[in-house]
Amino acid sequence: MRSLVGLIFSLGALLPVVSPNLGVSPVGNGGDLVNGALLPATIGALRPMTPLHLGDTGAHRPLDLPVPGANGDGEDEDAPESIMFYGSTFEGDAFFWTMDKSCSMGWGGQLEVLKQEVTGAVGQLSSRAHFGMNAFGDNNLEWAGALRPANSGNKMAGLGWVWLLQAGGGTCVAPSAVSGLSQLQASNKRRKRLIVVSDGMPGGCGTALAQATAITGANWSDIPIDTVWIAAGGSGADWLRDLASSNGGTFTAAQ
Repeated sequence: MRSLVGLIFSLGALLPVVSPNLGVSPVGNGGDLVNGALLPATIGALRPMTPLHLGDTGAHRPLDLPVPGANGDGEDEDAPESIMFYGSTFEGDAFFWTMDKSCSMGWGGQLEVLKQEVTGAVGQLSSRAHFGMNAFGDNNLEWAGALRPANSGNKMAGLGWVWLLQAGGGTCVAPSAVSGLSQLQASNKRRKRLIVVSDGMPGGCGTALAQATAITGANWSDIPIDTVWIAAGGSGADWLRDLASSNGGTFTAAQ
């Protein structure tokens, strides 16, 4: 009998005791097993065990979270608008047109073509873009006095104003161009463009050199100034080319 009891006590020191609440822990350090029950010394020796899950290697892997725009379904709202105007491509998110309505623009229907070109370009803008317009002859004529979002209502209003323009007067470019720059500078858009369309050499409100100087001097924020020359008056191409070159823009000759 003593040998059997001794064997039981020896096994109690070596075999693990399973507790439904605390996990698995060997009995030792003086713990005793009597009639299948644990004595207090043995209970104190038990300690909780961390559950081990199958397949758990102990390494942490990053979560596979979706990346916004990764599937290519959404539009990139930061991408610039791209429009065609007189056969050239212009990119930006804020556009301002300064348009010649001088007398010579009515000689061969150039003003009507300009209206069609502006209508097509404005129609290409999404509602995220902003746009503005003015026109010059002897004086500056403003559409809205500030840039407007290119939603359908503003497009209709702006283009309605364009189609009411009548040819007449001289080629006083500078006041209109400076006003367009001011309106662009007030916009919170990042990619801004001023597009100046004319058919001849400036005059009527200062020399060509004085007007170019006034426009470039007002462009303190380095907004690209693109120019389009309509070969109706037969002059002014060099002036428009130089204006674009001095202000980081492009020159287009529309025949």
